[in-house]
Amino acid sequence: RLITKNKTLEGMFEESLDVALASIEVSQDGTRYVTAGQKYGDPARVYYRDTYWTSGLILMIEPYVIRDQILLLARGIEGSGSTPSAMPVDPNGTKIPLWVDHVDSGSYFVMLVRDYVAWTGDSTILNERVGGRTIFAAMEDTITWLSTKDTNGNLLPEKPDGSLQDWLDSVPRGGEVFSNEVLYYKAMRDIVELATLQNEPAHATAFHRQSLLVRYQIDRQFWNEQGGYYYERCQNGICEERVTNESALAILYGLANAQQREKLFESLRSLESAYNDDIDHGDWGVLNAWPLYEGFTPYDYQNGTDWPFLDGINAGARFKYGNADWEYPLTRWWTFNREQGSERVLPEHLSPVDMDGGDQQAWSVFPIVSFIRYGLGLDPTLEGSYTIRRSPNCDVRL
Repeated sequence: RLITKNKTLEGMFEESLDVALASIEVSQDGTRYVTAGQKYGDPARVYYRDTYWTSGLILMIEPYVIRDQILLLARGIEGSGSTPSAMPVDPNGTKIPLWVDHVDSGSYFVMLVRDYVAWTGDSTILNERVGGRTIFAAMEDTITWLSTKDTNGNLLPEKPDGSLQDWLDSVPRGGEVFSNEVLYYKAMRDIVELATLQNEPAHATAFHRQSLLVRYQIDRQFWNEQGGYYYERCQNGICEERVTNESALAILYGLANAQQREKLFESLRSLESAYNDDIDHGDWGVLNAWPLYEGFTPYDYQNGTDWPFLDGINAGARFKYGNADWEYPLTRWWTFNREQGSERVLPEHLSPVDMDGGDQQAWSVFPIVSFIRYGLGLDPTLEGSYTIRRSPNCDVRL
């Protein structure tokens, strides 16, 4: 229970708790699994990225559901390490071509395992076998597969030209996409931690060295010092100048230095419709990207709409480093949704002209997870320690 006089935070928490619990289903063989939401139920399937952003709340409630989910998701990782966007719950179920070879899924799998071990202390998951290999080996395989996607020698995985294989699956983004590179770095750091826990010093050293090189290359290639933000993507020597809400991952996962962090915090405000006068329709939320993508309907789906899971990343970065401008990204999407009177609960995305974001979408619980994890400090290390922080709202307790 979240005890507060702030009705917005209270409402967000209650809805998020209900949606997280409703996302847990049981397969015919009795295995529990986490769905993405009502929009994604046919065929019954599980997503790697949706699972990760949903898991933060389930780990606080019933963490062993996430254990079951890890074992289910491990089944989808190919022998090569290639990882799909989603996989059917039924082993013989239909697989959609768009699911294949998503460059963010493997990183999310690694991050999910790390968070599960941190919350439970259950490192036995690393030695569980699925498809003839351990979970730890599957983690290494999926990150090693990503490393083979570097074709220009700069150590950064690339997407094929025109690829839709990451979360932005309606806008082609080939080449090296910044947010995917950050996730790749974070996954390597998580493997270093888990390899150390497993008493695998050679593995830990190898991934540690690789992660440092990748971090250097990310900073060298993507940081736009004059603009104060990271380029969205780079391909064939050309980098795309666009501010994205997903770029806040660089702050959340510690890639940005102190000066970059403050500049990026300010640049991210250009995504706020209440702050940026060039955004249409007044005060309604935080866009996923600005400027908008050409050739796509403005303020529709993934072209200038508000995605709550991204808002949780943005707000979480601000909580983590004491930035005061956290409330708008954390809550405006929720209050705007309530103002529409549609009775939708936790849509996947929203804007004044796009009300097709669904209802009870699981990864939209992440803003309240972010408040608890980064705002209140309930963010355990692998040793199980955490430091409770004074609520940024000054009127909240769990």
